[in-house]
Amino acid sequence: MLAAGGACCAGETLRSRLALVGAGLLLALAVGVKWTGICFIGPALVALVLDRSGPAALRQRLAAAAFVVAGAVVVQLAGFEIHLSLLTRSGPGDSFMSKEFQKRLPGSAFAGDASVVALNDVQAIVELNQTMARYASKVAGHPYASPWYSWPVGWRGIYFWTDDATSKTGTAEQSRIYLLPNLVVWWLGTFAIVRLLVLLIPRLVAAGLRRPHEPIAGPELLIAFCYLCCVAPFAAIDRPMFLYHYFPALLCSLLAAVVQASSIERPRPLAVALVASFALMFAWMSPLVYGEPLTQSQVDQRMLMKAWP
Repeated sequence: MLAAGGACCAGETLRSRLALVGAGLLLALAVGVKWTGICFIGPALVALVLDRSGPAALRQRLAAAAFVVAGAVVVQLAGFEIHLSLLTRSGPGDSFMSKEFQKRLPGSAFAGDASVVALNDVQAIVELNQTMARYASKVAGHPYASPWYSWPVGWRGIYFWTDDATSKTGTAEQSRIYLLPNLVVWWLGTFAIVRLLVLLIPRLVAAGLRRPHEPIAGPELLIAFCYLCCVAPFAAIDRPMFLYHYFPALLCSLLAAVVQASSIERPRPLAVALVASFALMFAWMSPLVYGEPLTQSQVDQRMLMKAWP
């Protein structure tokens, strides 16, 4: 029986480690899609800390964090290794890279230069990321840029594409594609995260002062922390930013709405009303999202925020 129990514990440990590695892989994929995914790493490690207790807590926390970080590093390195192995030829982006990097690319100006030593893969990956970060910081002004503090209300969308046409009845129409928020979803999330922060901050202050306070729920604290991690860094960035930078924080705000909705005693009528509102707003705005032809009057009716056009 002891042997069976030991095997069971070993199996649980293995599954736990695999789950942690998997979490690291998913975090790395999030960062690989866009660097804003980095904001999830800190909250994920904090969640591991909150989830561990007991005499072996410190060792377990460190081990769990190591597995997550290891999974993230493996995915990042593997992704860029594939990138370097597939995109091996010279191109218009050569001028952004060092001569040592260009030495790796057949057809580049430095490919046959014996005095230049090509970078190894790790060095190439480091330079590639440094170059992307450097040039991303130099993005010039943009008409559809928006400040970070306007994102919770969806004040400024992004205009991607347009095409003019004439309908069968001779009416002038235009197709447009925008990135615009579903304001019912967006504002619900904003209300939920603001309410969550308003309720949490006094409790945290009281806890810091060691005064009596209402219990602080771990999930609510983690969601609030994750939201701030996803928004606060943008306050220090000077380059033009866009509404899509808010997407990770939007996800946190919607999680805040879900957590708070779970405390409602009879949530079904409210849930039905909200889902219907989401669907109606989506149907109303979808022509501007999918480029369906509209008259100028129909376009104007859907410009619900002053700064959207």
